[in-house]
Amino acid sequence: MLLKEFQTTHYKIALESLNKRLNPRHEKALKIEEELSLQEAGEIGEKQLLTILTESQLPKNTFILHNVNLQSIFNIKST
Repeated sequence: MLLKEFQTTHYKIALESLNKRLNPRHEKALKIEEELSLQEAGEIGEKQLLTILTESQLPKNTFILHNVNLQSIFNIKST
């Protein structure tokens, strides 16, 4: 069951807006474009995964949550 529909993140919306307004010769323009490309690729992947999950035969009590941040009392290191 999909509890929360897919939504573009505020971060990606801000990057798109900044990319439109920023002069292409600005020193940060390339970094903004690269980050925007990464965000777009991630969004495409998440949409594909959500499609696969919603079409699969998951048990009835399965919930799919998109873009949810969970905090832990434990120190988790990412690599």
